[in-house]
Amino acid sequence: MAETQGRLAAALNNMVHALMMLDAERRVVFCNRQMHEMFGFDPDIVRPGTTMDQVIAHSIAVGNFPGRGFEDVSREIERMFVTGKRAAFQRQLPNGRTIAAYWSPIACGGWVCTYEDISVRVSATARATHLASHDPLTGLPNRRKLHEAMLTAWPQTGNGFNLLCLEIDRFQAICDTCGHRAGDVLLQHVAKRLAGCMRGGDLVAHLGGASFALLQFNAAAPEAATSLADRVRETMQPPVTVEGRLVLATVSVGIAAPASAVPGVSPQSGAEEMLRQATLALHRAAADGGGHAQHYAPDMDAAAQTRHQLEHDLRGALAAGQFELHYQPLVSLSQRRVTGFEALLRWRHPERGLVSPGVFIPLAEELGLIAAIGAWALRTACLEATTWPDDVRVAVNLSPLQFAAGNGPALPVIVAQVLAETGLPGYRLELEITESVRLQDNAHTLAMLHSLRDLGAVIALDDFGTGYSSLSYLRCFPFDKLKIDQSFVRELPATGSIAIVRAVIALGASLGMSIVAEGVETSAQLAILAGETCDEIQGYLLSCPQPAAEVARLLREAPERLAA
Repeated sequence: MAETQGRLAAALNNMVHALMMLDAERRVVFCNRQMHEMFGFDPDIVRPGTTMDQVIAHSIAVGNFPGRGFEDVSREIERMFVTGKRAAFQRQLPNGRTIAAYWSPIACGGWVCTYEDISVRVSATARATHLASHDPLTGLPNRRKLHEAMLTAWPQTGNGFNLLCLEIDRFQAICDTCGHRAGDVLLQHVAKRLAGCMRGGDLVAHLGGASFALLQFNAAAPEAATSLADRVRETMQPPVTVEGRLVLATVSVGIAAPASAVPGVSPQSGAEEMLRQATLALHRAAADGGGHAQHYAPDMDAAAQTRHQLEHDLRGALAAGQFELHYQPLVSLSQRRVTGFEALLRWRHPERGLVSPGVFIPLAEELGLIAAIGAWALRTACLEATTWPDDVRVAVNLSPLQFAAGNGPALPVIVAQVLAETGLPGYRLELEITESVRLQDNAHTLAMLHSLRDLGAVIALDDFGTGYSSLSYLRCFPFDKLKIDQSFVRELPATGSIAIVRAVIALGASLGMSIVAEGVETSAQLAILAGETCDEIQGYLLSCPQPAAEVARLLREAPERLAA
């Protein structure tokens, strides 16, 4: 008998769970080793014969019930004894561990009490709950948490908070050119800056991708949302250091203020409506060029429908043959002849007519269509140029996204294929990139530009002077030509613009680069540029962009405009 009891005691002492047995008089019959260790009990005090009141008193003495008196604990235990039913509860100990207790009456009288350390499970559950409502990259609440917060805060009037939706401008271009790791780092920087703009109690959420949302509570006036939007945009102005390089990360902001919330609707419908309104306002702000804030207005609904239809039509435009190229001549001032034509993409919509490139090209970049459209434009321009005189080049604009490493062939491979297919010599192709490619200042881009030059192509930097890294570009990249942005030419003969144009021409000459002045519209501008020995000019003074069928006429007539 003693041997059997010894084996039983050994088994109970080696249980994973803590265990204590009480008799009908509420005295300890058995207490295993895990019980002593879990609660820090003294084996000489909590032992067979110890009453439950003594166990509770000892537990309080060793600090297992901080701030709770003997009476409170006694009443809790007493309720279990009186009901005589199974009981289960959880308690967090002062050492941070969470235990689950299970009390069960036994037929012969008394109780079996088991305790389990569920700290790991509780922690995992808490983390899972947190991850379900928070973004793991930024640590911010996610879309689900935002929606829950809006439902909780939604008053019957719908006027208790402002909602701002934000998006990092040109974020996809940053990821495509700098890598997705850089994109992740940028998101984390932006999240920290946004959190720093908010008052205590307000909410910042990451909705996914480059989109964020701000909930401004207890702000019943649209002016409060405007002030917050201004503060956010100001905070985002300094460049962010990402992977060792500076990135200018502006944001567009859409605002759904209380005045635009729909009264008399359910919290669910109201929250969804405010999110829709803020998103529409965000799209309008982004369409204005980025870095802007817009309040929702009812006319944005019609604009959203128009944009949706435009997206649908653009996806099928290439296959439907709706794109065409128009050409604007470049004229040499010293030779007084047409030296080239810039190919400019046009979309002839079957119902809308010609759609502005300023509308559909950013949209094509956003929808991921620009690579296919750009390849079509390059091939078409080279093919049509083969019918021109051998000393006339064709200039083709490149999107920054065409420099990104994607799933298709690299840009130099595409250019080489087009030259081979069309038979156009490489020296007759001019490739124009803008300073918006500044985020690509790396070995990958440099290697691509050298590969393009190895094909014989001329590399031109378009819109020179509009970016913040112009001189850095000239130092790092192999450009053959600079095109002075038309904003400087337009201001001629203003003294400041003359000084800028003169400096750019001198800079280009010292670096062995030819200079083109864009946007020449008047004889006075022409005279100044000729006097400053600008190499080539381009603009409406010579001709507006014309269809390919007009190239032969432009070859004859454009130089004549120099003497007009």
